Amino acid sequence: MVDDRIRAALLIATLALPSVMVHGCDHGTSLGTGKGGQVSDAATVSPSIGGSGSDGTGAPGAGGQAGGTGGTRTDCVGDLAAVSSLWGWSCEQQLCSDVSRATNCDNLPSVNRAYFEHLPVYSAHRVRYELSEGMRKDCYYAGGVLVGAVAYDSGLSFCDGTSPVVVAVSPGDSVDFDATPSRTDLICRRGSDEGYFQGLPPPGCYDVRGECRPCCPSPPPDCMDKADGYPGYLCQRDGYCSCECRSREWRCYC
Repeated sequence: MVDDRIRAALLIATLALPSVMVHGCDHGTSLGTGKGGQVSDAATVSPSIGGSGSDGTGAPGAGGQAGGTGGTRTDCVGDLAAVSSLWGWSCEQQLCSDVSRATNCDNLPSVNRAYFEHLPVYSAHRVRYELSEGMRKDCYYAGGVLVGAVAYDSGLSFCDGTSPVVVAVSPGDSVDFDATPSRTDLICRRGSDEGYFQGLPPPGCYDVRGECRPCCPSPPPDCMDKADGYPGYLCQRDGYCSCECRSREWRCYC
């Protein structure tokens, strides 16, 4: 009878404990080979976050998981909101918002350089933030929407001190963290005016290829006294139209 009471008390105490882990790969499912990992709640996330899961062997990733057995280590997995918010700022939910924010490295804590990368898959892009030696955060977008993030540290900072890398993918999506970009544009360099979008308005609108471009002024300008090509770049309207002054008229090419 005494043993039964003790067991019941222990069970009640266990059920009362708060859960602070978001998710992980406790059995290695769809994550290649290695130890699973968990990342704690986004409200308490820090570079030293993580908890290890059990050993397991899984197939290459699919759906909401990261996959592969070479290149970027993908067996330390965290919540997307937690990973994307590491080191003082978060990946924006929209690609063009993230690119616009990244045009000024001096406004981002610890960021030395930022790059806008065009990935091989149609409408897939990566914004890469380089911090100090060995530290980096990549934000992955598909169709202009955030679908994944990966953080690299110079030490074993994640998953109970077992990994220098933590990855995250939104449910239902997949990300190739080792994709070779077809083109890379420098967005900004700390303390410098270098960058693909420097001298232009923030690239807050999408063109027909899913690229980020400056938005057209609203209302449209009066082109009667403007030179052809004003404002000096093709701005974007409604996602599919590029506009400029031509022959004293505001013309849009859709």
